[in-house]
Amino acid sequence: MRNQRHRTPAALCGACVLAFVLLISGCGARQDVDLARRVLVLLTEGRYSARHLIDWEKFEALQQAVGQRYLGIAAERDRLNFQRSFIDTFHSGFKTQGGDIKNLVNWRAVETRKEPLRMTRVRADIKGTDAYFLFDIEHGKGGRKLVRMQAMQVIRAEPRT
Repeated sequence: MRNQRHRTPAALCGACVLAFVLLISGCGARQDVDLARRVLVLLTEGRYSARHLIDWEKFEALQQAVGQRYLGIAAERDRLNFQRSFIDTFHSGFKTQGGDIKNLVNWRAVETRKEPLRMTRVRADIKGTDAYFLFDIEHGKGGRKLVRMQAMQVIRAEPRT
């Protein structure tokens, strides 16, 4: 009877640790999905606070190597102006194209990588189309940051006749 008492708390503790690990791993992906959505909302609203959620040195947006251009800027003031210009341009382009954040649905983590840095790929479908956005959220020294944003289109093969 005495051995059973000692095993029971250990078993409970082990179960608690396992449950905690499972909970945390699921929450990490959920936080990345929330971050991707938040960055896109801030960009579409033209909010400069989005700049703190982007890793500008690595950033790729819509097949443009934004980070490479950013790295070519030496002065900190010019880098800040570059960030603001990007946000202003994204905001006005989204507005001009008639974009609506409500058309992005089914936000979800579709891939997680742990090496060399932890990264989560988030997907958001564009309602009523075969198009979607992909966002890569990387976990670096500065925390979670957006490093890539891509617009994708599913191309369906023509049926053979």
